[in-house]
Amino acid sequence: MVIFEAMAKSLDLEENCLSKQFTEEHEVMSARFLLYPPCPTPDQVLGLKAHSDKSGITFLLQVLPRILITNNEYHNERINLRLLILWLSIEDEELCLLEKSRPVSLFPVAANLERVRPLKVSIQTSYPEVEGLQVFNDGKWYMVPVIRDALFINLCDQMQILSNGIFKSPLHRVVTNKGKARISMAMFIEPDPNKEIGSVDVLVDEKTPRVYKTVKN
Repeated sequence: MVIFEAMAKSLDLEENCLSKQFTEEHEVMSARFLLYPPCPTPDQVLGLKAHSDKSGITFLLQVLPRILITNNEYHNERINLRLLILWLSIEDEELCLLEKSRPVSLFPVAANLERVRPLKVSIQTSYPEVEGLQVFNDGKWYMVPVIRDALFINLCDQMQILSNGIFKSPLHRVVTNKGKARISMAMFIEPDPNKEIGSVDVLVDEKTPRVYKTVKN
């Protein structure tokens, strides 16, 4: 992974010194979608309490697209029970539900309708940019800005151990918002669950003794 290689170079280590810890057969990569609904008392309620991640690296996408589907043409038409196979087709930025006899599309769906007509709905995609992630530094909490199409990369506990404390695993939290919901996605990169994590030997000497004990993931 390019990030691990760049970090290794910054410490004058072999290029694969860090990446090999996380790229073995049984490495763990898990994703978590996080929803923080609006909160009437954001000054009293946290979305996520202060903590540090135990993984090696966390990738955080702070802005997820929100898809709004609207149907203005047949929204009052009565839908009743008769099983038909419909096809889902996307044409000219419109989402169309079509009869099977009409032009073929990619995704079949089943529905019960009293009578079949093309059902046109429009799709609108929005990117709600709601801040909430804060990082603790020098006795203060700092808000992490939200940048569309950008990943926030957080170095975590295992990376702090591997680097013998050179890289830091920051304390962070999520605050709530009174008027808007916040949606984000976090991906955690970890080594094999049975692998022991310890400081890289090259980074340990008389001047910089080993700071952390070897631990299992």
